[in-house]
Amino acid sequence: IKKSKDRDFPVEQGVVGGFMHLRNLFGLEKLCLIMFRDPELIDEIIENWLELNEYISARILGVTDLDILFFAEDICYRHGPLISPKMYQRFLSPYYKKLVRFLKSYGDIKTIYDSDGQVDQLIPLLIEWGCDALLPIEVQAGNDVVKLRKIYGEKIALMGRIDKRVLAQDYKAIEEEIAQRISFFLGKSGYVPMIDHTVPCNVPFDNYMHYLKILRSYSPACSTE
Repeated sequence: IKKSKDRDFPVEQGVVGGFMHLRNLFGLEKLCLIMFRDPELIDEIIENWLELNEYISARILGVTDLDILFFAEDICYRHGPLISPKMYQRFLSPYYKKLVRFLKSYGDIKTIYDSDGQVDQLIPLLIEWGCDALLPIEVQAGNDVVKLRKIYGEKIALMGRIDKRVLAQDYKAIEEEIAQRISFFLGKSGYVPMIDHTVPCNVPFDNYMHYLKILRSYSPACSTE
């Protein structure tokens, strides 16, 4: 892959976030118990996770530049995070800081964090460890993007907010949804309009294409996802 100065597209590295890695190993309920009963084991696993991802990143960066590190985490549900902010800060934040510091030693690599769900309680911690952007800002989880922007300004970019469920309705509903969701951000930076998760299976292809058409009518640079 060409270096960034010789290409017109970004290169992204995806990582399974520390929480998702732990949940995959233990399951959510068992993981929460282990965090209380055996925190040293959690530390050992996440230290190994950090070492592995630094190694992989270094191998990639030995061949080409990186523009983005994408954290797949899915740590929130519709009422908030699956672990407390205190547990997040104890078990995850220190290692994320180290990984971001490692990447920044190679250049201005941006981090995007996929949280799912209601994320209000975690945003200050994401900003603290160096997260640059957050998605998908799910509407049905009660996220208020305008409120978040007013609280945090451009400390963290926001991606998403267009209700995926509306894409199964008619063209007019799709047009109204897009207009409502992005009107506050027109002319502003730090927000990427896109649907707030995977496209539901009941969305007709023509509806999805109409969604893209209307979104692009606001700006050719709008997301195509």
